[in-house]
Amino acid sequence: MEEKHFQLVILRPAKHIWGIEMKSFNKNIFTENKSFLIICICGMLFNLSYTSLTPIMPSYFGMFGVGTITISYIFSIYGLGRTALQIPAGIIADFFGYKKLLMLSLIGLSVLFYLQTLFMQSFIIAIIYILEGFVIGIITPLIYSFVGALVNESKKGKEIGTYSVFSSLGSAIGPLVGGTIISGFSDYKIVFFISTISAFGAFILSINISEIKIIREQKRKENVKLKYVYKAILGIEFIVIGCLAMLGDFICSSLTSIFPIYGDSILKMPLTYISFILSLNFLVFSFSGPFMGKLCDKIGSKKLVLISLIIEVTTFIILKFVINPYIFIGIIFIEFLAGSAMYIALQSLLVEYGNKTGNRGFIYGIIGTLQGFGLVIGPVYSGYVYDYNNTFYFWGMAFPCCFALLLFAVKNYLYKNSKERVLSAKHASIDAYID
Repeated sequence: MEEKHFQLVILRPAKHIWGIEMKSFNKNIFTENKSFLIICICGMLFNLSYTSLTPIMPSYFGMFGVGTITISYIFSIYGLGRTALQIPAGIIADFFGYKKLLMLSLIGLSVLFYLQTLFMQSFIIAIIYILEGFVIGIITPLIYSFVGALVNESKKGKEIGTYSVFSSLGSAIGPLVGGTIISGFSDYKIVFFISTISAFGAFILSINISEIKIIREQKRKENVKLKYVYKAILGIEFIVIGCLAMLGDFICSSLTSIFPIYGDSILKMPLTYISFILSLNFLVFSFSGPFMGKLCDKIGSKKLVLISLIIEVTTFIILKFVINPYIFIGIIFIEFLAGSAMYIALQSLLVEYGNKTGNRGFIYGIIGTLQGFGLVIGPVYSGYVYDYNNTFYFWGMAFPCCFALLLFAVKNYLYKNSKERVLSAKHASIDAYID
């Protein structure tokens, strides 16, 4: 039998793959490539396992008397672990083996989930939760590596889109499961057991995945002068793109860490409702992709970023005054749509900038680091704002959006116009000299 060699494609872990249509669910994808079906289900179970804890952990820590600021620090270290270990995980997998490392990490994650049912000390629970973040940071790039290796090159976009729908469903169902169980039974151990079973189920499935065979290709040596790299990083355009990238993960981490506390104390919402809102965030980001992609192509990425930021600032300001749950969900739904639009427009700007500078790998690496930085500082910042005045929670998120909006407007309108005036003056002086 002919041995298959899969080309390893390391994909940058991302919350969403854009441009998905429901017709992507084609049975032929799974009948022709059963390993791909396995990795899709594995990714869904993995996402469900850790997102089930997202809406309940703030209240669980609060049950032990842990303060809001301390909770925000725990979430920040958790996010730091998820960010910091993604690149090292790929390097280790090259030597240890992708399948072995994935299996070891999944069984380790299921053990950590189970340990949460055994201990009732806040310090130990915090340590276990932080360790879960580090293990999740290892698993995420490994799963995306398998996705990249297993897809059919002729149907690459379609199959990656199909995986994205599976993984997004896991991320959407998880918070609903966790919140519903706590609201109905008030038993956190049930949620921990569900997370344990989900992670262990992903481990069982991973046994049947074929190992990735790495084809090492000799890379061309590029003589890139250091000053051009510095110029690319320090350029005003890159600074703006970096701020927008950091803002997206900043808002996401601020919502997942502190919103469950805000919803309970200020809005008086049951945990089921709070969990539904967190799930709605993932659903909107997943299924609004096709429309937002077409809109970006039609009006341009820069205009879409500007419109999205204006809508986000407006909705965050309004949400401060909203207490009615039905009005609240309508307004935050608009904010989620704006966030989805900004993400697509940002990806378009990033691709355009990377192609223009010729330093794509380096540029994307810096952007990924900035996104991780936003993921880390979001819970700490929002925790301090909430602790200072809990009614200012959404205004606290509106402030960074205002700064990004101002920076984007200055760069793309005032800076652009002043640059054009300088160029016009230079051309006029040259023409006068020639005359």
